[in-house]
Amino acid sequence: MANFRELLAATKAQIREVTPEQAERERGRATFLDVREADEHDQGTVPGSIFLPRGNLELSIEGKIPDKSTPVVVYCAGGARSALAAKSLTELGYTDVVSMSGGFNQWKNEGRDWITPQSLSADIRRTDVSECRRCATFCDRVIRPATCVAAGCSALYHYDDPLTGRRYMGCLHKVFATEIDVELFQQAERTRNGFGAVKLAAAPLRRCQFDVERAYEAEEDACVNRRFFDSPDEAPDAVRAFDLRDRL
Repeated sequence: MANFRELLAATKAQIREVTPEQAERERGRATFLDVREADEHDQGTVPGSIFLPRGNLELSIEGKIPDKSTPVVVYCAGGARSALAAKSLTELGYTDVVSMSGGFNQWKNEGRDWITPQSLSADIRRTDVSECRRCATFCDRVIRPATCVAAGCSALYHYDDPLTGRRYMGCLHKVFATEIDVELFQQAERTRNGFGAVKLAAAPLRRCQFDVERAYEAEEDACVNRRFFDSPDEAPDAVRAFDLRDRL
């Protein structure tokens, strides 16, 4: 079975590559396609590029570039993901596709023009914490407050409403934003189904026992965002052990 290096070498043998210098000459004629992840794109991109993460390429490319004769320059951080993407585009019928060797890192290091996108990226990041809409199946991150109570989480707070005399509880970190009526919560917990789950409003801490539920079920069952099932990097106590994307 081939390893990644062998697969990448075989892929590059089947596509065309250009250097950043050669790619720069194509600006104005070719469409530049950025296939990195959103957090990479938010830190800088080639002006005028179309942004489409590699994991969603096959699903969405025809909506972004409907004319398959369009000249396309694909780039990522270092040239590996763009090579794989270029091969996929060729297999989808795109006839004039090249991968930029060295990727955006080399483009930027050589002093070529780049910008920081003006976008709603912060709002998008907050949305990505709680929901994934990258394919036809919609998924939400949820948490069951009963697990927080059972764990004796120190972030849980409660207060008594002076107007109604009712007691409410919530999360200091706003992992869930709803303030829950304690009496109604206790009543629900005595039933078979319990209180149930609430949608996350912020990145869960490592100790939070969150789940992923499908808000909408589609016929396709091929997840394109498996990291959504992991603890997100945005959490206050998040630890990322490895990040090799600058090498790919």
